[in-house]
Amino acid sequence: MDVHPPQHPLLRWRDFWVHLGTITAGLLIAISLEHTVAAMHRLHQRHVLQHDLHAEAERNEQILTHDVDVLQRESNYFVALRSNIDALRRGTPSASLPQLPERVAGDPFLPSAGAWASARDSSQLSLLPREQASIYEELYAQRDFLQQAVFDWFHSSDELESFLSNTQAADATSHLDPAQLTPAQQDQYSELLSQQITRIGSILGDLHFYESENSAVIRGVSDIDELHQQVLSRTISTPPSTIKSDDSPRKNP
Repeated sequence: MDVHPPQHPLLRWRDFWVHLGTITAGLLIAISLEHTVAAMHRLHQRHVLQHDLHAEAERNEQILTHDVDVLQRESNYFVALRSNIDALRRGTPSASLPQLPERVAGDPFLPSAGAWASARDSSQLSLLPREQASIYEELYAQRDFLQQAVFDWFHSSDELESFLSNTQAADATSHLDPAQLTPAQQDQYSELLSQQITRIGSILGDLHFYESENSAVIRGVSDIDELHQQVLSRTISTPPSTIKSDDSPRKNP
């Protein structure tokens, strides 16, 4: 910003004060315009960030629907398989066992966190109002917790996979005929399936909790207390999961 000297000599005090007042007014106008432009740019950045986070929440809603369906089907398969194994342990002929449901291939996708991570890494989270930032911080913290629970489940599945690969009754594709197992192997198989069912049931509970928070964000929840109230209200009104996660000790009759 340049301040030019007067084009003619200042012969009177009046000329001096007029010139000084003109400079001061020009400086104030320039500074105001600069701050206005900066504020408008910051407001634009905030709106873009809010739009990106809201769009990510809407995309995650579809991902959550897929993940719940995949995990529910996986649990239903394990529950039916464990039921058949327990029936064999009670002496039920294998020919009398019900057919297992179709096992769906694929793993859960898990909700995305790209928009949030980008804003965090570029220090743009300060653009959000404090309450809104707190809401998104809690939402994505729950997402990280959910991700870790799924990774732990994947890791725990190694024990089941190891059992299948090390059991002589398994063929080249690791498909197992429980009727060919020894009583001790059937006990171990049933216990491993119970562990999987319990873990999946826990993840489904985490998914439903995250889904409640995500839905509240999409609806435009305004503060953290309102978020908790909406999640609690939805949790109370949601019927209990149909997952059978009985992990009580099982003994041969």
